[in-house]
Amino acid sequence: MTTLGDFSSGDVLTAADLNSIATWTSFTPTWTNLTVGNGTYDWSLYSKVNDIVFFSMRFTLGSTSSVGTTPEFTVPVATSNNTQLSLGTGRIGQGGNFYFAWPYMVSNEIQVWLFGTSSTYATRTAVTSAAPGSWATGHSIQIQGSYYV
Repeated sequence: MTTLGDFSSGDVLTAADLNSIATWTSFTPTWTNLTVGNGTYDWSLYSKVNDIVFFSMRFTLGSTSSVGTTPEFTVPVATSNNTQLSLGTGRIGQGGNFYFAWPYMVSNEIQVWLFGTSSTYATRTAVTSAAPGSWATGHSIQIQGSYYV
């Protein structure tokens, strides 16, 4: 099978080659400003297609989990293009309320921000131990996006 991204003129593209594109791989991020405790990952997956990494994860807080200011997690595949970069979308679930989240890459870590609505236009607002509301067991952070390596 030809390695993805290494095809050249005249190569035969097989079913095995096509099936290997975008194979999802599990990863466990390392968090800063978030204590995992007994929280769980409903999923945390990534797929690398050539130089683009697609990722999707959802973390649900347990009774010993806690959230601090601007929680961030390590990327599944390191990048040399790690300047400040908006990556995708997400949501924070707190009870029956859902808030739009914004993944933002800084130095190979993905920060979780909220979309603030205190002005005419949506603005970046910090997630904190009290924002968007008090955190509790069963609340979740779900983020998905892509970035260039």
